[in-house]
Amino acid sequence: MIISEATNHNVHQAAARQGGEINRGIDLAPIRVGLHDEIFQGSRPVFAGVDARAAYCYLLAAAEHRDADTWVFICSMLPSRV
Repeated sequence: MIISEATNHNVHQAAARQGGEINRGIDLAPIRVGLHDEIFQGSRPVFAGVDARAAYCYLLAAAEHRDADTWVFICSMLPSRV
């Protein structure tokens, strides 16, 4: 069976919306120590954050750059849930 590019796009968009809803419902308040680093998808940096105690990955964010300003921007999205 061949799936069109538009159908593939729609399926991925629906999954991303559902994942966003699930993520917004997670309480990050119990995280006391977060370990932050960069991993790579091909040559693109992906910022990662893991709870040191539970090994729960609470942050995966693709970015164009891996400088300090980008880290500040990425992490500034977390405090409302931490």
